[in-house]
Amino acid sequence: MKISSVVEWSSQKVTYTWIPADDLKKFQPIKQAYGVCVNDDKETLIYRAPGKTNWNLPGGTPEGNESPIETLKRELIEEVDIEVERIKPLGVQKVVFSDGVIFYQARFYCKIKKILSQTVDPATGLLNERKFVKIAELNKYLKWGEIGEAIAKRVVNMETILNY
Repeated sequence: MKISSVVEWSSQKVTYTWIPADDLKKFQPIKQAYGVCVNDDKETLIYRAPGKTNWNLPGGTPEGNESPIETLKRELIEEVDIEVERIKPLGVQKVVFSDGVIFYQARFYCKIKKILSQTVDPATGLLNERKFVKIAELNKYLKWGEIGEAIAKRVVNMETILNY
């Protein structure tokens, strides 16, 4: 089920539409990839930069010709120092700016394989704060409204389907 919300960002209206999907090939261009990374205790890893109040899912923007999954794996090492396995698409968030710019953000489910010693994020030079939260509490930290609730429910369903 598609869910949309409209926000003001950089003096523009931006419409975000969550689209659950198992195959992301038809959604182009994918300009960002983010992971809902789950540990053995069914907790999700979130992070925030020092001095910031907002928590985020780890992920980011492709470099060169990276695929969304390659982008995700690299960003997970850079931002939160984890290795993952069993990466599965959750869906996309379609981003539409009032000036007509349209792109997609991919969202992936992944199982945490290894937690590494933390290093500074090469993009910022800062050591990010990592936190594990129960999947049911994910939206409490992300504050994404109905879209956040839908993503969390899809993660719970993925956990059930993959029988972890």
